[in-house]
Amino acid sequence: MTTEKHNCLEIEVLYLERIALIGEKLVTVSLNDVSLQDAPALPMASQTLRTDQNVPFDFKLRYDPSLIKDNHTYSISARIEHEGRLLYINTRAYTIDLNNPSATPLTVVVQRITRD
Repeated sequence: MTTEKHNCLEIEVLYLERIALIGEKLVTVSLNDVSLQDAPALPMASQTLRTDQNVPFDFKLRYDPSLIKDNHTYSISARIEHEGRLLYINTRAYTIDLNNPSATPLTVVVQRITRD
């Protein structure tokens, strides 16, 4: 029998606008390796929550610590989709030190994207 060891990050996703999105939303958080410049982020773990609740959205994102490299840089990304459209995404980097993760939840603030 093999037991897989996973670590867990507590993440809270929210937006600051005082509006409620009615109906079902897809809220996704991802742990990404962002070490390589001029290259896409490498996803390490991801979780999607399908919910009709409103902010804040709480996650316990599990990841495999054996995939983490000491000299790499990692960040958390978040997005909210509603009725099949991307509405919110984080616009700043949320880097995280996986050797010393915080005991409290990491708060990721997402911003409304604009459509032309």
